[in-house]
Amino acid sequence: MDLLTGTRARGAANETDAAPLCMDQIRDLALRRPGTPVLSLYVRTDPRDPANTAAVPGWLVELRNSLRAVSREADERESRERRMAIRELRERVERDVLALDPSQRGRGLAWFRTADGSVDLRFTLQLPPPRTLARWDDRPYISPLAEVAGRGRATGVVLVSAEAVRLMQWQDGRVTEPARSLYEIEPGQWRDYNAYVGYPGRSAAGLHVAEFDQRVREWRHRFLRATAQAVGSQVTDLGWHRVLLVGEPRVTGPFRQQLPEPASGQVIG
Repeated sequence: MDLLTGTRARGAANETDAAPLCMDQIRDLALRRPGTPVLSLYVRTDPRDPANTAAVPGWLVELRNSLRAVSREADERESRERRMAIRELRERVERDVLALDPSQRGRGLAWFRTADGSVDLRFTLQLPPPRTLARWDDRPYISPLAEVAGRGRATGVVLVSAEAVRLMQWQDGRVTEPARSLYEIEPGQWRDYNAYVGYPGRSAAGLHVAEFDQRVREWRHRFLRATAQAVGSQVTDLGWHRVLLVGEPRVTGPFRQQLPEPASGQVIG
């Protein structure tokens, strides 16, 4: 499931747009000036929150409190016509949120609506917003939405060992594998040290073990160096904004040193 799914809830054709939200869309939303106040609503419906497991979920209590606060603010500064409009919209919004099924609520909602219906845009979030809140203003309040989108940006998870490197991608609250996700050291690049026993000019088996181990170390070093270069190119191609290296420090350290820019600068841990 995508992190952010936008639904054009009203409009000429009641169209639905199921594409993940991007920062460009957030900027477009921020530039909207509908000419009438916009109710910006964020609801933290995350079922993992203990408060949301009660008979009356915590998110519903917070939603009602937030909408009442917006209504009080409107009573203080808006005309009678607009006060009536926000009261009606407040009741409608609560009904509409309750009418959604759990998959439509996700782990959070962002909903932007005007009283006249000129703006009615809902986003289902698979990463929860920091808290439930409502704003009534001349333009959409998009900071929490931008924060959620920032947390959900594509992150590469690189599992590093001495003989294999595997790539995973975390984005929008889910993990996937890129098409080219596994690099493995080629077998048969060295022979078992027992093959050297009795070879003319060779000394005791202990020396053969040492020589074999050195060959293995050298080959693993070449493997990690070549793989780091390949992964560096993939980081750019896949559009990863951050990279996490997972493995033993004795392996991830040299691997990170071999990563080219800009990939090496995107390693966050």
